[in-house]
Order: sequence, then structure tokens, then C-alpha cells
Amino acid sequence: RVRYNKLIDTTNTSFALASYQYASRSYSTFDDAMEPGQSYSFGKRKNDFSISIRQELYDYGNLNLSYSKTTFWDKKNESYASLNYDSSLFGYVNFSLGWSRVLESYRNTRAREDIYSATFSIPLSRFTGRKLNANMRYQIINERDNSVSNSLSLNGNAYENRLSWNISQGTNSRNHNNNRTSANASFKNSFGTVNGMYNYSPVSTQFGGGMNGSVILHEHGLTFGQPVYDSAALVDTNGESGIKITNKSGVQTDNNGYAVVTPLNTYRMNDISIKQAGLQSKSDFKQTVTSVVPT
Repeated sequence: RVRYNKLIDTTNTSFALASYQYASRSYSTFDDAMEPGQSYSFGKRKNDFSISIRQELYDYGNLNLSYSKTTFWDKKNESYASLNYDSSLFGYVNFSLGWSRVLESYRNTRAREDIYSATFSIPLSRFTGRKLNANMRYQIINERDNSVSNSLSLNGNAYENRLSWNISQGTNSRNHNNNRTSANASFKNSFGTVNGMYNYSPVSTQFGGGMNGSVILHEHGLTFGQPVYDSAALVDTNGESGIKITNKSGVQTDNNGYAVVTPLNTYRMNDISIKQAGLQSKSDFKQTVTSVVPT
């Protein structure tokens, strides 16, 4: 593997070059080996090469140009070129215009194929204020088979980022089996995260849900919390319930006055504080901020 990256400060130009050489025709990545029906002897990569240039145009957006080529041991090579421009309209409507060309491909006998795309992203909070923290994204793609794919999605969060959700609809002008409708949401609580999902297409329907979290056993009982990654702290408010933890969405002390705070940076100072705005007048705390170093 050989990689080279360069940033030219005077022109705000980023340059990246990468080359990968596979010394054996029997080599497989883990993902390739796990692919259903994958042959262990056919379609093995011999070399990957890519080059990309990104040019910042200051107030006029960014321009991206890339080229990639893959050679195989026993089948036709693949190569692609793409050009992308992204910017914003009126200071809040982000958009991206893209063009890519299939220069070589074993999937199609045509020498060259073009793919065009346009993406628009609008933060709806610009129109509704802070009551609705949501974004709308629309994308249209002219596919390799000359069909047109459209996708529209809405996503956002609420309740101090405790609730996150996403709804999307995708259609294809030629293959209606590729039409998709999906919705998913997750809600953070002191005892963990609850999530649900639903996907529909003309050929399949999926739905499901789940909950993940943690349980900590300590000298005063059990405390349920959000999933523990790396390390965690147990907060004790001496029996005060409903005390919220600063900068931890959905985390507050339970009926016994305990809460689990995670994640923390191991071997580094972590400040843990409680929100004073929600304290009752009868509550008395000697300190509302403490620092811990997990080891």
C-alpha cells in the first residue's frame, strides 16, 4: 500500500493518491469472503488505484474531482471518474451536483456510462424556529440503465436530543421493486435506549425494535443506565430522584438517587455536573460538579 496526501494552503487545494497491490490471486478481504456465492478463485483484485483533488472555492462552494481504477487477475478492469460540486443557496439550502462516468466495467458491454445526480438539503428549523429541529433531503439520480431514482427523507430530533427519527421514501422509474419506504426512531432514557424500525418494498417488509442499556450492581442495589462504552461513573445524589446530568441526553437519577454516566475518557480528567436549574428548593448539595479519572 502506498498513500500520499497533500494540502496546499495558498490555494486551499487537497490532493490524495493511493495505490494497493494484491500479491496473490487467492487473497480475499473478510467482506469478500463472506459474500454469498462468492467464488474463491474468480474476480480477485490485482491492483487498486485512486486519485482525488478537492478545491475550495471560498464563498462559492467546493469542487471535487476523482478517478479510480481496479484491475483483476481474471476479468475485465473497472474504472470510474467523477466530478462533484457542492455549495449553499441563501446561506442555508445546501446542494450538491454530481457527475460520474463508468469508463470500464465487466457488467456492461457499453464503453462508457454516465450517472448524474443532484442533492438538496434544507434545515427546516430555519422556517419553524427551534420547535422543530428537522432536516429535509431530496436526491435525484439518473442511473446507469437510464432509469431515474428519487429519494426524499426527513430526519430530526426532539426532547433535548433524546428522540431521533428518520423517514424516507425512494422510487425508481423503471424497476418498481426498488421502491422503498422506511421509518426508524430511537429514544434515550435513563435506563437505556429504545429503538424501532420499519421498511417496506414491493418484495419484502421488515419491522423490528429493541432496547439496549446497562445494569450496574453496587453496594446499595441495582442501577439501570445507558450502554456502557469503555468506562462509566455512578452518580449518587443521596436519594434525590429526577436530577438531570449536564450534557448527557436523557440521563437523570432514578428513584434511589443514582444515575449511570457514560462514556468517559479513561486516564483523563472528566467533569461530571448536575443541572442546577431543575433542583428543588429543599435540595441541598455541597457540590454540583466533580472530576473523575477512570483507571
